[in-house]
Amino acid sequence: MTNVNELTSISRNKTETEKEIEEIFAQDKTPYKSGKNFRVSDLGCCWRKRYMELKELYKEKIDSKLQRIFDMGNNIHEMIFKELAEKHGDYKIIGAEVNIPDIGKRISGRCDLILSKSSNGEIVICDIKSCGKWTMDKAKEGIVDDNYKSQVNMYVHLFQTSMKIKTGVLILVDKTNGDIEIIEIPYDKQLAESQIKEVTNFFDNFVDKNICPEKCINPQWPCE
Repeated sequence: MTNVNELTSISRNKTETEKEIEEIFAQDKTPYKSGKNFRVSDLGCCWRKRYMELKELYKEKIDSKLQRIFDMGNNIHEMIFKELAEKHGDYKIIGAEVNIPDIGKRISGRCDLILSKSSNGEIVICDIKSCGKWTMDKAKEGIVDDNYKSQVNMYVHLFQTSMKIKTGVLILVDKTNGDIEIIEIPYDKQLAESQIKEVTNFFDNFVDKNICPEKCINPQWPCE
């Protein structure tokens, strides 16, 4: 007769699907790293700053206050993932934090969300941004930061190589009160191709030749 202790030690034969999913949970979480590539989130940034980061001549100092800001942003991302997964609508999550396809242009990035519309199979790329009241108020007036729009547009452009996408959406979340603003960003192929050429020029004529770009002229955020 088999006793209880013996029963608990018996392991059943697991299916391949069970084993594969189990392996995912067993993996260590690895933070996203762009390596020596240009990040999609850097579109519109200072070329000089990115050059110095790539050459390891500069690294942004992350104090406790800045770390809290990053942590708040991560928490908001997770909240949006959870809310979309729990609520039943016409869209379902088919991807989260998905690395962009490698197109050989030294550009890397990770898309926050990919949704699929159940009624027609339409694929929607989503980028989530936490923001303050001023940015949210402007967005509700139809005024959105060009860098935000460029990032969404670039994600749509880069994912064209692996799936048919027509729509990119920016999801703004107000950190002060939880308000959400959904903004559809029209796809602009010409803009994306122009920005890819700028990135190629940055690597060919500055990074690879060890030539630091000049300080950018920006009255609001000048180079140090």
